[in-house]
Amino acid sequence: MGGQKHSSFMVEDPIIPLGYKDFAPVAVDSGEVALEYEVSREEQDELAYASHQRYGKAHARGFFKNEIVPLSIQKKDKKGNIISEEILDIDEQYRSNITLEALAKLKPIFGNPTCTAGNAPGMNDGAAAQIIMTRKTAEKYGYQPIYTVVATSAIALQPRIMPVAPAFAIKKCLDESNLTINDMKYIEINEAFACVPLVSCKLLSNDRFLTSQYKDMVKEVSTQAILDNDDIKYQELKTKLNVNGGAVAIGHPNTSSGARIMMTAAYNLKENGGGYAACAICGGLTQGGGSLIWVE
Repeated sequence: MGGQKHSSFMVEDPIIPLGYKDFAPVAVDSGEVALEYEVSREEQDELAYASHQRYGKAHARGFFKNEIVPLSIQKKDKKGNIISEEILDIDEQYRSNITLEALAKLKPIFGNPTCTAGNAPGMNDGAAAQIIMTRKTAEKYGYQPIYTVVATSAIALQPRIMPVAPAFAIKKCLDESNLTINDMKYIEINEAFACVPLVSCKLLSNDRFLTSQYKDMVKEVSTQAILDNDDIKYQELKTKLNVNGGAVAIGHPNTSSGARIMMTAAYNLKENGGGYAACAICGGLTQGGGSLIWVE
């Protein structure tokens, strides 16, 4: 086939170094926003450590068998005969030997104050899929629902404040369903950096502040939340947060993590008597997606 010559052009990869064209790397913004909400480097490392510990315990008891499809990795000789086989049935990001001391030694990336390779997820390969249908359709074809979608949301805020996005996405779902964060048995917020679920939980712990900002989300979120925050409530929400580990241990395959956290929340509810869970994820330049789910 023939072709036509074009003038020169430059191809840019917008996620290197972990940022977007004409904007600071998201690690820089997130590290700075974390400090504005008084989420320290030490607290982020503690969540990262807990993420690996919780994932390891959950995997050991077989929790992730409902979600992970084992992959057979075969080695063959020149004739095509299988000479060895390994089964990959655990996320490769997980580190069983992680320590707080090792995490503390890591330097922040791109000059940000708090985010390191240890308290951030890997940019992993992965895929996730869910089939969403009405209950009537499920009953017609004999499918047993895993969970019910109560509400979903999509929001956008000022570009640099990404860690707050999941809180506002969850708040929008709560408002639409006439529920409160107290009704949630579990909270799954993607660990895009460890500071993301922590900052979001700080906001969710102060419903009055979140409500006051929610009606005009295009404005920069004020750190007045720090002064008004109820620390007891914040600590309570953290006990519900990512109880089987999160993306720091599991990995963060872009575009599949949202489905993953919803399934993790659903199976966690099924394991613990049902109820409501809030799920949320941030996107670059402060997009946010949220969902409330319910398991019978």
